[in-house]
Amino acid sequence: MAKKTRLEAMIRRWQHLESVLHAKTRRDMAFDTAHDSELPEASAMRILNKRIEATYRELEEEAGAISALPTLSAEGALAKIELGLAVQGSFDWRDHAIELIEEGIIDLRDMIGLKRADNVPAHDEVGGF
Repeated sequence: MAKKTRLEAMIRRWQHLESVLHAKTRRDMAFDTAHDSELPEASAMRILNKRIEATYRELEEEAGAISALPTLSAEGALAKIELGLAVQGSFDWRDHAIELIEEGIIDLRDMIGLKRADNVPAHDEVGGF
């Protein structure tokens, strides 16, 4: 979760730099040209972009390792769900994110004694939640 917080801070910083770059260059050049330029904001954005992509990969790897761990408590099941949502972010589904969320929900239902109704398809049978 700490890594996710750092990731969000990097994303906010990138967005700020993007706004500054856009304001600085909107009359002089196209944004794509500005983004590829040697302006300090553009250089910082490229560096941040590499760090952001690396952090997403690290989160996904960690999520894969965590999804393989047995869930021993309702708190652990909830932690898997929360981590899955944190790894997911607001983009296309990442494999380990959905695995963590699905596993956490199944484990949590089992632990608190909630069974799936017979006439309701399983989440994996309908392609998601």
